[in-house]
Amino acid sequence: MKRVCREGMVLFGLLIVVILIFNTIFFEPIRLPWDAYYHLSRIENLSKSWFAFLYPQNFTSLGQYGLATNIFYPGLTLQLIQNLIIHVDSAILAFKISMVLTTWLSGLSVYVVIRKYSIFSRMIAFCISVLWLTTIGVTALSPGNLAESTAYIGIPWLVCGLYLVTRQSDSNIWNSVTYIIFGLSISAYSHVMTFLILSILTAVYFICLVIIDGNKLRIIKIAILGGIGTAISTLAVVIPIMIIQISNRVTKPVVNHDVFANNVKDIGMLLLDPSSNPDIWLPLLFIVTVIIFGYKKPTVGIILGLIFMLLGTNIFPWTYYLKDTPISTIQFATRLVKPGIAVALMFSFFNLSINDVANHNRIKYKKGFVIFTLIVGLIMMGTIRNNWFPNHNSKEWSEQQIKKYTEFHDAQHDGYGYSMDMTFTDKISNSPDFWYLKNYTDYIPESALSHTDKMSTFIGSDIEGLLLTKHQIIDSNGKTYNTRDYQAGLKSVTMRNNAPILSKSIIELPIVAYKMLNLEVTINGKTQKFFIRDGKIALKLSETLHGNSVVSVKQKIPLWIIICNIISLTFLMSLFIFQTKLLN
Repeated sequence: MKRVCREGMVLFGLLIVVILIFNTIFFEPIRLPWDAYYHLSRIENLSKSWFAFLYPQNFTSLGQYGLATNIFYPGLTLQLIQNLIIHVDSAILAFKISMVLTTWLSGLSVYVVIRKYSIFSRMIAFCISVLWLTTIGVTALSPGNLAESTAYIGIPWLVCGLYLVTRQSDSNIWNSVTYIIFGLSISAYSHVMTFLILSILTAVYFICLVIIDGNKLRIIKIAILGGIGTAISTLAVVIPIMIIQISNRVTKPVVNHDVFANNVKDIGMLLLDPSSNPDIWLPLLFIVTVIIFGYKKPTVGIILGLIFMLLGTNIFPWTYYLKDTPISTIQFATRLVKPGIAVALMFSFFNLSINDVANHNRIKYKKGFVIFTLIVGLIMMGTIRNNWFPNHNSKEWSEQQIKKYTEFHDAQHDGYGYSMDMTFTDKISNSPDFWYLKNYTDYIPESALSHTDKMSTFIGSDIEGLLLTKHQIIDSNGKTYNTRDYQAGLKSVTMRNNAPILSKSIIELPIVAYKMLNLEVTINGKTQKFFIRDGKIALKLSETLHGNSVVSVKQKIPLWIIICNIISLTFLMSLFIFQTKLLN
């Protein structure tokens, strides 16, 4: 009982540390750096239901024209976090709580595996967890990428599985297999790009072990079982993306090949200017210290993680030669830096725990951990404040300002048009106009855009795309009709047109449509036959559409999505139960 209480106090202590790291974020307006708005919009969508992640299209935010965000950005892990949050009446407040919870869960994951598979004391394990959550746990939150931050919760489990590949007997491989599957699955249901990078890293790790390790059969067996298990557990992620990609021509995230070739971390800046990236520099300092003073040589996991990190820097010119290949879909080679450093750091923790030098100098190492962790925590508190809190240039947006700003419907007032110094209160996200600040073209049907500016990520620069954000109906003659009473929810969108549209007219509604997804269109409650034209819902009117007519578009969860989720989640639950019994 005492042990349970002590472990409970540690978990509570980790939560207190996270709250301290985020400082007074719950009491101040915040800025929305880089990608924060996109993931905030996903929070708004997922908060509408316990099962919102199953509905493919997003009607509630991001312009409210039905982007298939829950296909290309799997939402299961964020959905579970939203389900843990007691209902709050603000998406921004829910976003703040989500940042705290994901960071805490990231540190908690490290603590659990370190306590289970190392000889570190409770205090050292706690300090290691704090070191992780104050660097890796918040690293993806610097640009506001909550999904990537959530994906990093899976890295401790993945690395634990990889570490156990060569540490346990041939008759006990299931711990390794299970943790690999869990780790990759958490990343897959959070952020597909991180899942892809970690999958490649895992595959290369096994190839290296097969080459250098004597027990090749055991390693191949674990790799095959882990690969098959991950394929089944991530079925609900991979299959929907493949089906929608094959069935539709969708706009990929904008990739400027020159940007891909040149957007890499400056290794000199990284090493000589610690203040530029403390969330990377501090873990790197720890890893290097461990390599120099901890043990005779770094292991495969550490070396591989550092190589992936270096691939995101300007040391190797590979991005220039591969800028015109499919690998450029990762957009930025810098994406490799953070997963690489995270994997290397986690392997450092495990390898330090079995080092004789560390075990013979426990008092020194304990003091070193505590002091270093304290310094890291203080530095990262300042970093969080610099990224999220108001500064001397900040101005707080009002509902009136946002309404006026979003009425322009042009490139200057879409996407990155507003200053990153602007701040937002919790309540401002309740304004309907708030969800039109950034109208993305990522994964929109290609034919819904005129592509007047192929390098723009936002609809504001596209003539055809503006029909969506303006919620305008267009007929086959090119005449546009404004709508009113536009009401968007999780499952449906309703609207009325301002002027009559004659019968026999073919019209396109301001809602995008994807083949293989399940939509239903009604006018005044009567179901209408529709087809897809110009990437949108189109129908031929059987009677005049009057100004008081109610047009409704409803989405239903496709059966094939339900089946994929049942298979994957049943497998994961069965694996969890099996692993629990195995440990007992």
